[in-house]
Amino acid sequence: MDFRTNEPVRKLSLTDRWLPLKLIAGFGVSAAIIVAAIAIALYFFVPHTPAIFVNAQKKVSFPVYYPANVPGDLKLDDRSFSSAANVVLYSYTYDGGKKRLSVSVQPRDASLDTSLFKPTSEFSATIGRAYVVDLEDRTAAAVVGDGSWVLINAPDKIANDTLTAFINSLRAVN
Repeated sequence: MDFRTNEPVRKLSLTDRWLPLKLIAGFGVSAAIIVAAIAIALYFFVPHTPAIFVNAQKKVSFPVYYPANVPGDLKLDDRSFSSAANVVLYSYTYDGGKKRLSVSVQPRDASLDTSLFKPTSEFSATIGRAYVVDLEDRTAAAVVGDGSWVLINAPDKIANDTLTAFINSLRAVN
């Protein structure tokens, strides 16, 4: 009996008793799905440093730079990786794998005098100043970053916009 109204109290059915728990469980499942979707999106859409560059960084004491967004048909040649105390070497192939872009990352020496460079073009890149030499049959570049400098050599001509995009996408390994 309900003491306020003097009427019999209706018994709650099993469905009525479990409804609040069903609602809470439903919200929990929905929240879990949303969290999982956000985690998956972050994994696929936030750029990650490739492991091969992270491993190279662990072996040296200077910043290692790598291209975060590789332009055109450039493909990393995993077999080209090598490192020593004062250098990290790697290369990319292009033009269907027939041509090679070689990259050397070295610690920046305090005596480095960029005024001695005689570039064909020079521009400000993401990591520092870039100096490009465009010769008849090859292209070379030096990019001076914080603590390191990157030397790039393409024995076979590479499109200027591809090389510029490559240089501008260089990032330090975190």
